[in-house]
Amino acid sequence: MRETTGRREDCPLDPAWNQRQDARLAAEEATKQQEEAKRQADLQAARAKRDPNDVVEQVLNYTVTGSDQGTENNFWFKPDPAQKCVYERMAGVDETNNKLVDIMNIFATIVPAAIDVKSIDLNRLAPNGLSLEFSPELKRLAVMYDGRPLLLTSLSADVERVKRGWDLIYGEGHCNGLTRAF
Repeated sequence: MRETTGRREDCPLDPAWNQRQDARLAAEEATKQQEEAKRQADLQAARAKRDPNDVVEQVLNYTVTGSDQGTENNFWFKPDPAQKCVYERMAGVDETNNKLVDIMNIFATIVPAAIDVKSIDLNRLAPNGLSLEFSPELKRLAVMYDGRPLLLTSLSADVERVKRGWDLIYGEGHCNGLTRAF
């Protein structure tokens, strides 16, 4: 009768195979641990750069998560304070984020031009190219830029507040954006 270790089946006729399998499994585990350590370090570094008083950061966070500060593992931050209106998104792995990734994958299949935004330079967008549109397929709103989805809104976000927030970004001079005649 064959015994199993729970990780793999042992091969009683080939001990070298067992050793190769153990080495492969150990290497995979070490790689996973290294990736997790890097992800945690990146997450901590991003958390340190968050500014709870940054209005633009609050608007981006509220748009995507329904909370001004974002969630513990899903938030926007300014990577370089010297660069006005350039933000990055930290989307750590948690149950909420996995659902968001699933939704983004669905969105990308429905709308092939979907942008997976991990960073955004709001000064490179023309405010008159932005709109908030409802996606009947996803039953949620999307911030669109020139007819292409830019960000999906959180299901818990208030539509009027999202609109006011995006108007505030450009209307109150937080970001300049591009100027286009039409």
